[in-house]
Amino acid sequence: MKNHTPKAWLVSLVVAGFVSVNAVSAQTGSFKFASEVKRPDMVAEAKDTAPKYNPTSHVRTTTKEEAGNYRERDILGHKYAPDQIRDALIEVGSFRPYPDAGDAAYRALPEKERAAIIAAAEEYLGHDWPTLTAMLYLDHYETGSLRAFQLAYFERVKALEILLYAEILEGEGRFVRDIANGVWVICEQTSWAQPAHLNVEIPGAGLPTRDHPILALLASETAATLAAVEYFVGDELDELNPQFRPRMREEVRYHIMEPYLNRTDYWWMAYEKPFTNNWNPWVTSNFLLCALVFSESDDELAAYVLKAVDVLDHFINVYPEDGGCEEGPAYWDHAAGRMLDCLRLLNQATDGLIDIYDEPLVREMGEFMWYASIHTPWYVNFADAFARYKPDASTLFRYGKATGSENLMAFAATKPLKPYFSMTRSEYLFMRQLPNMFVRAELEGYDRPFEPSTFIQLPDLETAYVRHSTNTGEGFYLAAKGGYNAESHNHNDVGNFIVFLDGEPLLIDVGVGTYTSKTFSEQRYEIWSMQSSYHNLPDINGAAQPHMIQWESDFFEASETASGAEVRMGLASAYPEEANLDSYVRKIDFDRPRERISLHEVMAFADGRENTGGNTIDFHFMTQHLPEQGATAGMINLSHPETGEVRAALSYPAEMDVLVTKIELEDSRLITSWGDTIYRITVSVRLPAGEQTASVPFTVQREK
Repeated sequence: MKNHTPKAWLVSLVVAGFVSVNAVSAQTGSFKFASEVKRPDMVAEAKDTAPKYNPTSHVRTTTKEEAGNYRERDILGHKYAPDQIRDALIEVGSFRPYPDAGDAAYRALPEKERAAIIAAAEEYLGHDWPTLTAMLYLDHYETGSLRAFQLAYFERVKALEILLYAEILEGEGRFVRDIANGVWVICEQTSWAQPAHLNVEIPGAGLPTRDHPILALLASETAATLAAVEYFVGDELDELNPQFRPRMREEVRYHIMEPYLNRTDYWWMAYEKPFTNNWNPWVTSNFLLCALVFSESDDELAAYVLKAVDVLDHFINVYPEDGGCEEGPAYWDHAAGRMLDCLRLLNQATDGLIDIYDEPLVREMGEFMWYASIHTPWYVNFADAFARYKPDASTLFRYGKATGSENLMAFAATKPLKPYFSMTRSEYLFMRQLPNMFVRAELEGYDRPFEPSTFIQLPDLETAYVRHSTNTGEGFYLAAKGGYNAESHNHNDVGNFIVFLDGEPLLIDVGVGTYTSKTFSEQRYEIWSMQSSYHNLPDINGAAQPHMIQWESDFFEASETASGAEVRMGLASAYPEEANLDSYVRKIDFDRPRERISLHEVMAFADGRENTGGNTIDFHFMTQHLPEQGATAGMINLSHPETGEVRAALSYPAEMDVLVTKIELEDSRLITSWGDTIYRITVSVRLPAGEQTASVPFTVQREK
């Protein structure tokens, strides 16, 4: 690195323990307000990526070549040889983990919820099953919208699952005929995949073809629902007509089992590139259930199980060694949570042989959920995760019980149980509702206190979580990240951080709005909330962070100190050449006694940009609090959006210019987290022409 000597105007002064910038003149910078409305035109955005108008919308020129955390562990493959697995497999047809429909064991479900499920199923007696017309498929093809298709499809799956759940609870046969109707309409479908996934494999077709099954999330969920039907009421369907069971088996084999076994080119299988995400265990768990229910020979079952073991190993290989979920807490349920489903099914399939719950990585994958919890209902929401989130307490509890984590079990016991009808679509009967039912009493009676940590570092995920005390609703909370800009559900946010105070957000990660086809297209980073400019990060010489795996942190370090904690990260490699950076070190100090978080930004530039008037830096801070000019220069008061109370102050070098932009939200998903208004605070500085270094401090302190 070049040796840069600060000019006179940038001589560092120590002020109240912080390094500060001393400007050329004593003039105070400007303080201005602006406003903008973030009104996504979802119709236009969807049409931009609709297959009819953008036939290459399925093509990814910025596909992920690798996962930044990939390690070839192959835990399952190394621990269990194929012959060992074959020898341990249960016989075909002997998979019976749950009692038959109507068994007294299902009284474990509280009577109120039992009655609600049965009452809901009664509404579906004589149900007029929605028709999936050609126009529902072509609606996505022509406009990019999935809404109409999903309303009809999810209604089918939800109706079938509720009817089946009621029959399991009651066991009297009165829902079987309507279950049969649901089975038949689903078996008659040409494809079980959403139209968006159709275009990935058959670009431009618009309509599915019987010659090409599409194995994707919704298809695997549908197959698992039919497997549950076979498991619980297969004999009853036989009594109605002997065509039902072979037809279910035929369709599940065609749509799911054969493609999964015979193909290796699905991106989520990670055979071609070392990258995958929640799709891997999500599809694999559904596939395993189908294999255990529909396999017709021991050799066939062995082939299915061995393929699932191999694919699941690829998922575990991309996980950070510290167990962090780069997709965020809201995706954990379908990442590590779905891996739990896979491991449970593999354990049952091999008569207890496959058991890797004692692997440190597997345990840490569960612990992540309490690591990333701030204070109910808030979670660290880096990437596409929800800021407000209600995890599945029973799944967390089962994960903790399997891995021997009493603290994860205790954490789960602090969370409210989800009623069955908490979602507008199905709740995964075989994967969630039934296993959760049989741990419910233990969960509700678990009285070990949850023990939060005041400092956690995940060095592989490159995140750190720091809190004031073990009282989660007291004092400051900090979460900071390094990472790289090609994470699953990525935002361009290397170096971002969030701050909470007394259990409420202060400096925020805005998160992601309602998904549209644009969200998963090449135009993803045209969406404002994906851009580093709308995170707690600077634009440098007008440049924001780009998207791809090479844009990453130089280093990430976090440590406890006598007064709290310190986080240091190198961010120069996260910015493009036009940022003109030689180095950029962001240091965050968490001071518990003073109830203060300080941010120290140190940059060295490759040159002083003499011909363009000098280097410029625009530091951005996102908040849902109202920012107002403080009583003294260089201070911004942050007032609670509902009470108007001044809760904290953001201090900055007084000579720098401030622009507060009011952002009016109209996206329902963002409004759920933040209300209809957030703010971006931009603090700007232009260095004198020729200057090549900057050292800029900020502090966030409780209003006394």
